[in-house]
Amino acid sequence: MDWRVRLGGGQIPLILMGYVSALKAWVYAPIFVLFGTSVVAIRLPAVLVGLAAPIFTYHAVRSMLGRSVALVTLALLAADLAFIFAVKPDWGPAALMMALKMSALYFA
Repeated sequence: MDWRVRLGGGQIPLILMGYVSALKAWVYAPIFVLFGTSVVAIRLPAVLVGLAAPIFTYHAVRSMLGRSVALVTLALLAADLAFIFAVKPDWGPAALMMALKMSALYFA
């Protein structure tokens, strides 16, 4: 099944892979137009988006439980190898998922 919507003369992808959807493609499209496709153009945005997750986590925990608990939480997340090794190569939607989840928790 093709998950695209025709808009004007072009097609917009809705779901590239069942578990990723089109968000990642929409994020990377302007990056690829500006910088081309390379390892840096793929990895650097994922790492930068991945950095948003600990920042939002710190602020969310600080508002709920205080600064000291937030610092411990930040240190634990920064040392979590599962988080680091999932974000750096951006396995699937790992970086976007964590950043969006933690930003939703912070803004809630």
